[in-house]
Formats: sequence, structure tokens, C-alpha cells
Amino acid sequence: MKLLFACLASVFFLGNAVAAEAPAQIQITARFKEQTKSGEDILTAPRVTTLSGRQAQIRVVHTMNILGVGAKDKELARADSPKGLVAGPVETGVTLDLLPMLKNGAIEYGGIATLREFIGYDGDAKNPAAAFVTRELHFFGTAKNGETKTLKFKAGGKAKDAELQLQLTFTLVKADGSPFTP
Repeated sequence: MKLLFACLASVFFLGNAVAAEAPAQIQITARFKEQTKSGEDILTAPRVTTLSGRQAQIRVVHTMNILGVGAKDKELARADSPKGLVAGPVETGVTLDLLPMLKNGAIEYGGIATLREFIGYDGDAKNPAAAFVTRELHFFGTAKNGETKTLKFKAGGKAKDAELQLQLTFTLVKADGSPFTP
């Protein structure tokens, strides 16, 4: 009986120790907002949940077929295009790579946010050139549970008067997705 009790106590203790050591899950909500003279536009507001110390990626992209990309790919060749130019895929939109880590009750994070915009075609029918603007933001910092950090991209692209903001909210969550308080 003492042996059974000792075994049950060990299993109970180990189970609780494992549960206490379980990696923290961090939910990141990313709001991409554009500030213009006429107001504010929320472009996208995705979220992702990852483990502490594990990289996460959020991609909100649109794949466009751009003339002149993939010139060796004959499957996409246009019969009416000069010199057998082709249309190939190029992604536009936002990509966010993040690495959050829980340390001493705070969330340390680092990442890269990339925004690629298609501006339009330049040149003529025989020599088309697709124009893009790509903005990148490399960042790092520390946040408390539930805290929102605002990062700003420099103006550029289609809307020269627009400022793009990235708001990151970091929330600790349990495995079932409910809020976690350390």
C-alpha cells in the first residue's frame, strides 16, 4: 500500500511539474493601419499563436501575374505578347516574421515586417517594366502581457502622404486559448 501511494504521489508530482514547465503560448495580434490626411484605414488584422522561443510568420498576400517574370516558363507564355514574354507570379501584401520569448514574466520579441506594393507598369508594349515599392521594418523590444506596441513605417509607395503603422498586441494564453496570467 505504501508503495502504491508512493508511486501515485510520484506520478502526481511529475505530472504537475511537467504542467508547470509547459512552454508558454503567446498570441500576437498584428494590426496594419494606414494613417492618411483623410483618416485611418485598417488594412488587415491577423493573429497567430506560437510557443515561447518559436518563430511565427503571418502572411497576408495577393499573388499577381506580372509580365516578364519567369521568362523561361513557356506554360504561361502569352501568344499576343512581344518576344514571347510571360506572366509570372509575384506576391504583394504584408509578411510578418516574429520571434517572441517569455522571460521573467515579460515578452521579449524581435522581427521583420515587410510590405510590398505593386505601383504599375512603366515602359512601352515592347519593353514593359513592373514597378514595386517594398518597405521593411526590423524591430525588437519587450512587452507586458496584454500590451500593445505601435511601430511606424516611413511613408512611400502609392500613397506618399500615408503613414503605415503596425500595432502588435502580445497576450499569454493557455493551451485552450483562454488568457493566462503568470
